[in-house]
Amino acid sequence: MKPISFLINTSVDMLSHVKLLLTSLSKNLANSNIHEIIIFVDSDNENITEYLIDQKINFFDLKVITHKLPSVVGYCRNINLMVEYAKHDIVSYLQSDMVVSKNYDSHILEEIEENTILCSARIEPPLHPEGPEKIVKNFGIEPEEFQWDDFLDFASSIRENKVTDFFFVPFSFYKKVWSDIGGFDTLFRRGREDSDLPQRLLHKGIKIKQSFNLNVYHFTCVASRGKGWYKNENKTQNRMKLQELALGIETRRFIRKWGRFEHGVKNPLNKLDIDLIIKNPEISDPYIKFIYDIEPYFSKVWLPSKNGNALKKKLLEICSKENIYANKIMNFDEEQWKNESKFYNTVDFDSIYSIGFPTDFNIKIELDLSKKDKIGSFSSTLNYISDMINNEGLGKYELDPATIEVKNIVNISKQHINTNNPPFDYSLININ
Repeated sequence: MKPISFLINTSVDMLSHVKLLLTSLSKNLANSNIHEIIIFVDSDNENITEYLIDQKINFFDLKVITHKLPSVVGYCRNINLMVEYAKHDIVSYLQSDMVVSKNYDSHILEEIEENTILCSARIEPPLHPEGPEKIVKNFGIEPEEFQWDDFLDFASSIRENKVTDFFFVPFSFYKKVWSDIGGFDTLFRRGREDSDLPQRLLHKGIKIKQSFNLNVYHFTCVASRGKGWYKNENKTQNRMKLQELALGIETRRFIRKWGRFEHGVKNPLNKLDIDLIIKNPEISDPYIKFIYDIEPYFSKVWLPSKNGNALKKKLLEICSKENIYANKIMNFDEEQWKNESKFYNTVDFDSIYSIGFPTDFNIKIELDLSKKDKIGSFSSTLNYISDMINNEGLGKYELDPATIEVKNIVNISKQHINTNNPPFDYSLININ
């Protein structure tokens, strides 16, 4: 049997989940005496670090990673770091609110392939609608009520030689696959990284394989929404509202890369290089919000010389607040984010908004905002604007209240396949 590096990240309020996951790794791996387990503690309010270090004696090779930052590293970065630190060629990532089934390692090794991300099937309690990518069955909503024996029997009974191309955590892979695409993009702080990565895999020609021969129990959304998120309590509801707002920002970031938002598509999305020229805007909140809302669908947004500077100032003020929701969830204060944002990919909004008119372009769209009754119909076309232009081809045509001129059709999504994350300061990492 080949050794596997199992990677787990955890944070606040997750001690009971991590204990259950470790128990499952101890009891349910076919050979726990060859594998490496790496756990990244990004934040800790339950002495989970101390507990994990005490557990090292019970495992063949358990490593506990902490950091010296006053806030958090963030899960996209800490997963990338764990992959770097993993000593085995085969890596398997698990969320800390999961429980592995019997012989999980054996099934990974039977199913894993080169140039492939191998995803497991998730068994989940009925907190979300059913879907073809998962099995809905309730074995407990909290770790304390988990029905261990019933889960193990059920998980073994439902194994089947069924393969889909859904991408979901948990997943396993050869380290080279991860390094070839640059890992998760740290641009995404509170979601959509699991939609962004499949797009890059599709463009790169890396296979996505979900097998129902290997499965886990997943308590569902604990890491993103907080422990007890499904309860109607003010604390959890406030966090869920923040997460919903943060996810809206992450969706904008996804659209900026790929042209529209979709998850689980079988074909790669393609965004074309389009310059948007804004004509006849007013300096008022509805106009400013409209321009802000549609910006991700374009490469650059050109504002008129007459009042462009004032418009740009207001637009940049809105853009500067995009990290507020993620920062609140991740407990960054303003000074910490100022100091630590260098570790994340960020958006250069100043270069997106320009004043004047492009002297050179591949595709330009001139949008006349004085035609107020037509603006809504234009907005409804944006999800498929790249597809429409690709089908129409070169030339000039009308899309009232806009005119379109196409000189060259250039797909800019290709430039996002390989992610270049900013360098990290490894002296901030502790490994026990």
